[in-house]
Amino acid sequence: MNVLRRPTVHGPLLYLRPDALATGNYAYTVLATDAAGNVSATTNGNITIDLALPAIPYGGLATESDTGTAGDNITNADLPTFSGTAEPNITVILTLNGKRYDVPVNNDGTWRFTLPAGDKLNDGSYDFTLQGQNTAGTTSDAFKGSITIDTTPPDAAVGKLTADTDTGIAGDNITSVSTPTFTGTTDPGATIIFTINSKTYEFQADSSGVWRFTLPTEDALPDDTYIYTVQAKDVAGNASTPTSGSLTIDSTSPAPTVGALTEDSDTGDKGDNVTRDKMPTFTGTTEPGATIILTLNKETYTFQAGKDGRWRFTLPAANALDDGIYQYTVQAKDIAGNTSSLSTGWLTIDATPPVLSLEDNSDTGTADDDITSINTPTFTGTSEANATITLNIDSKVFTTAADSAGKWTITLDQPLNDGTYEYTLTAKDAAGNENTLNERLTIDTQPPAEPTLGSTADGVDSAVTLQGTVEANQDIQVKVTVNGTEYPASVDNDSGDWHVSVPQSIILSGENQYTLTATDPAGNSAVASGTFTGTSPTENPVNKSSGADEMISLSEATLHSVSVEEEYYAL
Repeated sequence: MNVLRRPTVHGPLLYLRPDALATGNYAYTVLATDAAGNVSATTNGNITIDLALPAIPYGGLATESDTGTAGDNITNADLPTFSGTAEPNITVILTLNGKRYDVPVNNDGTWRFTLPAGDKLNDGSYDFTLQGQNTAGTTSDAFKGSITIDTTPPDAAVGKLTADTDTGIAGDNITSVSTPTFTGTTDPGATIIFTINSKTYEFQADSSGVWRFTLPTEDALPDDTYIYTVQAKDVAGNASTPTSGSLTIDSTSPAPTVGALTEDSDTGDKGDNVTRDKMPTFTGTTEPGATIILTLNKETYTFQAGKDGRWRFTLPAANALDDGIYQYTVQAKDIAGNTSSLSTGWLTIDATPPVLSLEDNSDTGTADDDITSINTPTFTGTSEANATITLNIDSKVFTTAADSAGKWTITLDQPLNDGTYEYTLTAKDAAGNENTLNERLTIDTQPPAEPTLGSTADGVDSAVTLQGTVEANQDIQVKVTVNGTEYPASVDNDSGDWHVSVPQSIILSGENQYTLTATDPAGNSAVASGTFTGTSPTENPVNKSSGADEMISLSEATLHSVSVEEEYYAL
């Protein structure tokens, strides 16, 4: 044994050279000799020399601190507990966040240490080292590790239906799919805990934090409304606040809806879908809130039913329909995206008033003058096929229907008194279009006064003039028939005077037959007939040189005396 004496004021200190002894146990004796040569009593002892390095200890987060995925050294504990193994009875030196912690190792080689409250760690990543130190003060090489502190809960994992299963209105969480797919975002790698219909499903978000989950076929949901919850749990074990949502499964198609014209648009006969409205209004009922798809004339219109399921739609002015027959379809799509079967209807647009004309069957006298001698006249005319014809005259109403060719007839069933009447004729077709004629009708059943033959005059050269009178100011027409030939007379309406020239060639020597017919505007006629005697003009030449007027009046006519046998006829 080598001894090193080093006197100091505090007494001697003995040092052994490090390389003086090998590893092992040694006995030693110590005595002191002073300057005078005096020797102290002997002191004996033992010393152990341990020059071997301890084994490298191992450790990390203890199980209770290793939240999240086991063994990933990610934790939400800001005062984590470490544990591990090392040589029994040595000291493990834990170095973390710039601080040293000496942890004794148990007899079984295990150790455990919880960070003191004053050394709480903030969120972040930390490197740590573990070294073993034996009683001789020898330290092992270091074990290096790292931990991540994450005490922040992940973002709330709000789930919603994917676009392909969110049938109906986007974002309303109403779907016709009984095994819908949900999606959302949260922390990358987080575990999603999804609960619906008393079942819980767990799955992972991807590295971007996006998650997607489809309900298994065996867990298909029947039609109903469900509450579901979604919670995210990150790799550190932090859990988000659960979020909840409502999901409605509706896989039942709405009842078909047949659109019909509204009462105000269904002009004409109700329910026949014939209208004169070029911008008709349709109405119907279906599932509340459903979308109605109406297709008409190559245009598609989309609109919503009300909360009571009723819907109403008016064709826009820009798409007004021309007269014609149109097919239209109506389909309902509910808020879950279920569609009804297609309903088909037909619509007839007829905005053209029916033609209305009055024929002259009962219009006696002058045609189209609306004066007749028939006091139960017949009105006849043409209109649109099957139109309803209404006659209003003398406060009485008569109705008939035009036939398939449009012809119609109305005969008054009670006679009208003589006089002038205002009347209306109305034609109304199936679409409700109307056409009205306002007219006047004069009933005149009285014949005019009997016409008279006032005189005959001899046109010496070529003609005989007959003349007479009828009622003045009555628009009477006079026709004169001589020996079977009819001649229209010229009538002065103001005075009633009339005259007609008859060719000399038809005048017979001797008795000539004549008929006078006076006809008023209503067609009533009075007839007078008789004879007159004529002579050949060569038998009684007229002396033109004497200044005569070449006319022979009755007062002059010894050769033209007229005898008239008159008979009166009234038609």
